[in-house]
Formats: sequence, C-alpha cells, structure tokens
Amino acid sequence: MSLIIMGGLAHGQLPAEPLKLETLTTSKGKTYKNLTVREVTPSSIKIIHEGGTATLPYEELPVDLRKMVGGFDPEKAKKHRAEEDNKLTAQENQLERELSKIKKEEKATPSTTPSPSKDAPASPEAPGKAPADKGELTARIVGYKTGIKRVEFKALTNCAAQLRVNNVVPDGHTETFDVTAKVPFTREVWVYNDYTSELHTPQGKQLDSEDSRQKTDTGRFTPTKLK
Repeated sequence: MSLIIMGGLAHGQLPAEPLKLETLTTSKGKTYKNLTVREVTPSSIKIIHEGGTATLPYEELPVDLRKMVGGFDPEKAKKHRAEEDNKLTAQENQLERELSKIKKEEKATPSTTPSPSKDAPASPEAPGKAPADKGELTARIVGYKTGIKRVEFKALTNCAAQLRVNNVVPDGHTETFDVTAKVPFTREVWVYNDYTSELHTPQGKQLDSEDSRQKTDTGRFTPTKLK
C-alpha cells in the first residue's frame, strides 16, 4: 500500500484533504490502483480508482489504513449495515410498487399501433441498394445498491447485432449479448455506476450507445435518485 496524501477523516464525510493511495490490496487479494477515498462510513470506505468505483468493508482493509480513516468498531459497523439494508429493502419495495402500477396502467391502455400483417408486402427498397443497418438502445434503472445499479437494457435492430455492457459487477468485466434482427431484446444487468454500453453489428459498426453520463430516454419510469 503506497500512501500519497494523508488526511484525517470523519465517518460519513468527505476528507478536507483527500486520502490517495497508489495501490491497495485487500485481505481477499483484490488490488486497486490510483485510488482516492471519497467517503468514510462506520462500516466501509468508498473509493474511486482507475477502474471505476468500489465500496470496501473495513474487514478487508489493512490495519494501518483502518487507523488512518478513524479506526474500526465492529458494533457500529454491524448497526450501520443493518440500517443500510433496511433502506435498500424499503427502496426496492417502493420500486416494485411503482413498476407494478405502471404495468397495470399499460395493460389497461390498448395499443393504438396496428400489428404488421404477415401478408403485407415488404417496403420497396431502392434498386441495387441494401437497407441501412439500424438499431436503438435504451436503458433504465430497476434497482440500486451502494456504488452499483441494476439496469434494464432494451434493444431493437433491423439486422443481427451485439450488445456490449462494460464495467459489470462484480469485477468490472464486459458482457456481450446477441441481438436478433427485428426481435425486441431485454436484459437486466448489475453494473457499476460508471458503466457504458454499445450496440453494434458483428462487423463493428456502432448502431447506438448509452452510458451513465448521458441523459438518454430511459423509459417511462427512471428514479432520478434512490439513495
């Protein structure tokens, strides 16, 4: 563990002088590089590192780092985790109620868009010209925990495509999903807050993209803040 800047930290507050480390290896063998401690709670520290963000329980921290951030009280940590679990349960219950309400409203409202007939003739294309590859990607938050979120990705294309989701929990890896032409695709994935996603053809042409920094159309219900 290589210390760059030391500063006194209080639980639940950002340090006046950020505590920065070149490297940190937890008791589980996970190594983080170029990290900054952004918040200290009674049960953990929250960091920003070169690969994203993470929440590290005190039990996984080196003893000297525990002292730097104000020490570790197992009883306070246990109480804090119980409070956070209760908050998360309340948030998830509220989310389920909202989603259930929306689904009922959608079922009660008949669609005004006619379904295409199987016998309907295909739209004529310009002679000698293939249709352009097109696709749309949207996402919405359907669950939340500290530092991570559960995102529902939806895609629709007129060609074979792939959805690539980056910074997936638990280790920041990338997951790739196949999308069939003209077949609606839906998948829920737990990702870190700074995730990105791209929709592209197997040949690499990007059709659409979405990430946590964009204000994209994320559906009828997207909680703006679930903390």
